[in-house]
Amino acid sequence: MQWLVFPLLTHAWPLLLLVSQKALVPLGLVLAGAGTPTYRRDLAVVAALLAAALLGFALQQPSEHGQAHLIGYALFLLAVPLINLAVRTNPDRLIHGLAWFSVLNALLAFVFYFAQIDLSGFRGLNRIIGDDDLAHRVYFESTSLVAVFSAASFRPRWLRAAATLLVLAYAVLLAKSVFVLTLFALNLMLPTLLRASLPRRMLVLLLVATLAVLGPLAVAVLRPDVALSIGIKLLQFQFIVDAYGSSLLGAGWGTVIDEIVNSEEQPYQVEMQLPMLLHQIGPAGVAAYGAGLALLMRSASATAGVAGLRWLVCLAIGFNNPWLFVPSWYLTCVLLFKRMEQRT
Repeated sequence: MQWLVFPLLTHAWPLLLLVSQKALVPLGLVLAGAGTPTYRRDLAVVAALLAAALLGFALQQPSEHGQAHLIGYALFLLAVPLINLAVRTNPDRLIHGLAWFSVLNALLAFVFYFAQIDLSGFRGLNRIIGDDDLAHRVYFESTSLVAVFSAASFRPRWLRAAATLLVLAYAVLLAKSVFVLTLFALNLMLPTLLRASLPRRMLVLLLVATLAVLGPLAVAVLRPDVALSIGIKLLQFQFIVDAYGSSLLGAGWGTVIDEIVNSEEQPYQVEMQLPMLLHQIGPAGVAAYGAGLALLMRSASATAGVAGLRWLVCLAIGFNNPWLFVPSWYLTCVLLFKRMEQRT
């Protein structure tokens, strides 16, 4: 049971307003103890990745933010075996606990939104204020876990329906994350599309076609700034391409491109984080990270196919927001497509 503490706390929004998910990693390591043989094997993979990162850091030109960037990466890597351990040991209880936290987080988000409580002094919160001085979005750092929300965690039926409506209302009306909602739909429909009976597959295909038609219209209404958001990401990508050098080791951990900085606390992270990482640690560093991530994903997955899908989603995060190395996003990835594993 103690192995579930760390991954569950990565979704405890009230706590995360005060401390980072990565600050909880030492607690998770203590609670895990010696773990299992597979856990220790994951730790060995992480040790190899850290050794590669430290070697690159030693050979690169020093950077003002290099040490902070590397420490954040190290804490993320150390979180991964803890998450894998919980996912392998008791995934059903983990998903159940995360579902209840999703309900609590959604409820608090609506309370804070309608009560107009100012949380700007706290961390871990993305509160988008429009030109009308109103909050247009309330998005906390573990919102991605909405994508793996399970209504089956609730009894009786009326509670299940209420919990589902609350979480989806938060995701659609407050978080307004197109990426998270896409993952939610993918997690819901892909297992049915690949493994269900022909009539159910046809129903899902009809739903997909409907979403393909109505989805862009809904996005335009809920997120009128989506074109601007995409434009910013493309602009970041262009600056990264222009700054990219030929070194296999990259420009250095913590390297900053001043024109695309959007965070004073972590200026080395941008929405296009994976291309930025390629610029910072070079093809050799990114290749090592990608290979290690694949091994760790496989450790938490029942089949290579499911592990591959999760790996691709994890990489896609690096083109969407600056939270590629946030533990709750990795946890989201390794809980996607659980129904496909249960049927193997």
